[in-house]
Amino acid sequence: VLVNLKRRVPKNWSTTCENNILTIEMEKSLKNVKNKKNFQAYLYRELANDIIFTAKNSPVDTLENVTLARFIVNSDKIIIKAAVFGDDLVKFTTLKSKRLILNHFKKTVKVKEFFK
Repeated sequence: VLVNLKRRVPKNWSTTCENNILTIEMEKSLKNVKNKKNFQAYLYRELANDIIFTAKNSPVDTLENVTLARFIVNSDKIIIKAAVFGDDLVKFTTLKSKRLILNHFKKTVKVKEFFK
């Protein structure tokens, strides 16, 4: 997974894969957020976009072999950790409707927040 992914990810992402567990850590700046009260909504939207980006830019056959994909979003105020199984991550490559994507997120992505 990392071979194709490392060529396409932004520079502020850190990617590792150990024992079929893919970990992607990214730094997000809150400077571009217009409404500072909604920084969580902004970070969750970015997380969703990054999960879909990862799914679409990784080979499907190797993503299916990934046991777990962990996404860690670091910002000034909060750390968001998300986990999704590789099989569920593959399904994001085929979903087109926003409603279907949202429902799939709710069912498959487990999230925890840690305030700083």
